[in-house]
Amino acid sequence: MVSDKSNPVFIVLGASMHTGNLGVSALLASTVKCILRAYPHAGIRLLDGVRDPVPERIPLADGRTVELERVGVRCNKTVWRQNHLLRLLGSALFARVLPAGWKERWMRRNPYLHAIVSAQAVMDITGGDSFSDIYGMRRMVLGSLRKLLVLAVGARLVLLPQTYGPFRSRLARMIARFILARAEAIYSRDRESMDNIAELMGRRRMRAAPQLCPDVAFMLDPIRPDTEQTRTVEDLKEKGHTLIGLNISGLLYNGGYTQNNMFGLACDYRSLVRNIIQFFARQEDHIVLLVPHVVPKEMPVENDHDACIRVWRDLPEEVRGKVLVLEGGYDQNQIKYLIGLCDFFLGARMHATIAALSQFVPVVGMAYSKKFAGVFQTAGSQDCVVDMRRLEESQLLERIGQLYQNRQAMHTLLDQSIPELVEQIDSLLGRMSLQSVQGLGVKKECFPCV
Repeated sequence: MVSDKSNPVFIVLGASMHTGNLGVSALLASTVKCILRAYPHAGIRLLDGVRDPVPERIPLADGRTVELERVGVRCNKTVWRQNHLLRLLGSALFARVLPAGWKERWMRRNPYLHAIVSAQAVMDITGGDSFSDIYGMRRMVLGSLRKLLVLAVGARLVLLPQTYGPFRSRLARMIARFILARAEAIYSRDRESMDNIAELMGRRRMRAAPQLCPDVAFMLDPIRPDTEQTRTVEDLKEKGHTLIGLNISGLLYNGGYTQNNMFGLACDYRSLVRNIIQFFARQEDHIVLLVPHVVPKEMPVENDHDACIRVWRDLPEEVRGKVLVLEGGYDQNQIKYLIGLCDFFLGARMHATIAALSQFVPVVGMAYSKKFAGVFQTAGSQDCVVDMRRLEESQLLERIGQLYQNRQAMHTLLDQSIPELVEQIDSLLGRMSLQSVQGLGVKKECFPCV
């Protein structure tokens, strides 16, 4: 696929449909939507290494499906392979010392390097919140190596709206500074990340000035899944039941990857979700929907659906009959549709709460990290975040009750703020796509981070 101004090719990095995390899938689908709104005939590829490199299929709201080709860069034990990340990095660094003509021929010898360098831009989103060492240095390093590869081949690296930091270790800060100084465009989805970048970079020169832009997942389209469970939920709503959606995080339920309260919660998360369910289920005509949003195949510690089932089984029998566990097979667009049927929503997975916010559903963000406050702030809903790292269970339950009583005012606020927010994303990322085709514009002048 040849990239030019009439038929541009973009590469997306840091998002996939195969993680089992519907938030990450939502970021990919929303990024594709934003690119195609600016350039309906653009080619889009994924810098994503999987065992079977078949094209990725992204559903659109109009019933069409977009196929994304893969630039199958991998990082496993087969270092000798042509598409191994470390081998590609070494080859790209070697090419930098070659004369221009030789460099071009060298890049063409490797289809993976050539695909990256010939793209209009590489759009990186790092899973939304993984440009940080909060989940461990391994994830930080693996994500950063792909960004470094893009920079090494001389391609344009655009950092899409995401969370930056915290960078707790010295190595993480060094890596982040190197990448941020050289990115062609930097978008932050919250003001605290803008402050983190400014503090990290100080007066160091940067190729681009960071800009604030809401999370692209606000752009995701809900698509109705034609299932018996969908019809059941719709029927409950039509009969006048109040639907309370609760996303239960398997990661928090299991104590994090360390399984020892990794995120330093001040409450017992298992007890908290059980009491939330009982509070709502015991109210007249209320039905609680347990909504899994991360259902990975190979990481049971992350699995929301397993946690939902375990919570449901532990409930008293009279409560269990008013609780419905959503199935684990819905995609990002379908789960958004089901979340949109709720009258009130609570969630510890941030993109589950974004699915609610973007459909004007009053929502409580159950925060285990700083990212919630910043993203909710962009929607004018920062008061709807309850921080589980700071509040004990009784305090959390009291605040949730207050927010539920105030749900109509929350709905009115979202009805005003979300359309403006969506327009902001569409406008900013649309201009960014156009600038990418025109060269992005910041090649010689650099900005201090202020």
